[in-house]
Amino acid sequence: MRDYDRQSALLIIALLLLSISACTPRPVAFVAVREAKFRCEGERGQRIKLPLTGESRERLMKFFRSGGVSDSVSTLVDPEAEKKYGPVLDSLGDSHNLILGDDLSKHVFCEVAVELCRHATRFAKRQSVRQVIDARENGPPKIDPVAVMDDSYSWVFSHSQVNGQHVFTELLVMKANPLRMKR
Repeated sequence: MRDYDRQSALLIIALLLLSISACTPRPVAFVAVREAKFRCEGERGQRIKLPLTGESRERLMKFFRSGGVSDSVSTLVDPEAEKKYGPVLDSLGDSHNLILGDDLSKHVFCEVAVELCRHATRFAKRQSVRQVIDARENGPPKIDPVAVMDDSYSWVFSHSQVNGQHVFTELLVMKANPLRMKR
């Protein structure tokens, strides 16, 4: 009888621990659109159309060289920008790399954007984020964008369905939000 009571008590404790762990809050991953000076849009306020043209590639590269501050694009902050971001921008210039997989609910970016990740390893093992908060919009978008964050920037890709396939159509790059607030 004692063994039965001990087993019952252990079972109850295990069930309590499992139920408590299931109720713990989990952080919600989201990307908040930053203020204008930290966005690649510049003065136009428009996202960059994909596939990238030579002009839009150069505009993004100036943004990366300035360290993600659009009002100081003439200041060289990151001399290694071409080496770091050149392969990604080259890949975004090819329309074949902009085709998305069938399952957009996957949490790993390279499982959503397989073709892009084959040519641009910068996003390898990064999580995709579907919650993008843009206070400039009147309401939520009809199709949630797909965002991915690297060490320095948040890349927000808008997509639409073209000829039965989901395709990246626009891009917004922002300097990543600092992890801690300055006090």
